[in-house]
Amino acid sequence: MTSITIPNSVTSIESSVFYGCSGLTSVTIPNGIPDIAASVFERCSGLTSVTIPNSVTSFGNEAFKGCSRLTSINISNNVTSIGNETFKGSGLTSVTIPNSITSFGFSAFSECSGLTSVTIEDGDKSIDMLYERNFENNFFSDCPLETIYLGRNLTYDTYDLGPFQNCKTLNKVTFGNSVTAISSYIFSGCSGLTSVTIPNSVTSIESEAFRGCSRLTPVTIPNSVTSIGSLAFDGCSGLTSLTIPNSVTAIGFSAFSGCSGLTSVTIEDGDKSIDMLYEYNFENNFFSDCPLETIYLGRNLTYDTYERSPFKNCKTLNKATFGNSVTAISSYFFYGCSGLTSVTIPNSVTSIGDYAFYGCSGLASVTIPNSVLPLEIILPPRVAGWRLLQFLIALLQLEIMLSTGAAD
Repeated sequence: MTSITIPNSVTSIESSVFYGCSGLTSVTIPNGIPDIAASVFERCSGLTSVTIPNSVTSFGNEAFKGCSRLTSINISNNVTSIGNETFKGSGLTSVTIPNSITSFGFSAFSECSGLTSVTIEDGDKSIDMLYERNFENNFFSDCPLETIYLGRNLTYDTYDLGPFQNCKTLNKVTFGNSVTAISSYIFSGCSGLTSVTIPNSVTSIESEAFRGCSRLTPVTIPNSVTSIGSLAFDGCSGLTSLTIPNSVTAIGFSAFSGCSGLTSVTIEDGDKSIDMLYEYNFENNFFSDCPLETIYLGRNLTYDTYERSPFKNCKTLNKATFGNSVTAISSYFFYGCSGLTSVTIPNSVTSIGDYAFYGCSGLASVTIPNSVLPLEIILPPRVAGWRLLQFLIALLQLEIMLSTGAAD
């Protein structure tokens, strides 16, 4: 059997009806059929043409699995769901997901060896990506995707697995204006990704969203973004400069670590401080292994120090400039930055924390403005007295060493 036309009198097609009909090349499904049942065309390896009416509202599990010659399919605006492995191993070369679809089954398009383009149309409703814990593949595994348009939010229970994770052929991603969040792991490991367009509708870039995107060129983070998740851009070695807008109020741990090409960071002026979210069990800081050279800091950075800071031990850093909205240079801020030679501290700064410039051996001079308060003012009396006593003891020790010739 090579082709079949199903008459209009038929109101349902049960699952697996045409399973394994390898000679079947074309099928016309009449209007009135409510769904494409599970496995109904599974392993129809010769199928090249399917006419699907607007009455269909869902595609069942494995409905077109293994249809290796089926290169295109029309999904109408009435379809609301696509099942597990529905198009797995099919011959699709491009897919348009209408705005009516609200759920995807796991591995829905995996192993489509010719699929290079995916368009998810704009819409207000997010798509729920139904992940299977015991299933290794994600929704587009082993598809040679090159371009993606995402017009809506994608939601899923991650378990370290995003819809396009480890798609190394992907090079361009565009988000539509209905997208408000770039989900965790969504493009993690997409090492071929070079271009990303993020609209002003996006308010958060979640953890590991672009981790390991080593060819990603400078990304414009819009002023709408308020938070950047942990490891969000970890290992993005193609980034050479970074501007963090004044809308951002939180950055997760190690967000930009391993960006081996990042030399310049600008944190725009603003009234709100940035909370640097530290992870106790994580060794790297926010810019670990980045060859930073210049930094502009327009706002206060707050963090739970534990002898850590955003720029600790960055030995390539040579110039740091603070904006007029900065009131405090926190503890350990430039700890171990031995290459630092130039620091500009404005009159807005009132305090400099412990060990802020410890180990900055290249720093020849620093002008501390009159706005910086003495210890007696910024510390409680007992603490200030103890610090003063420590200072006097240190002076006395130095005087003894000089008098005995023990010091150089």
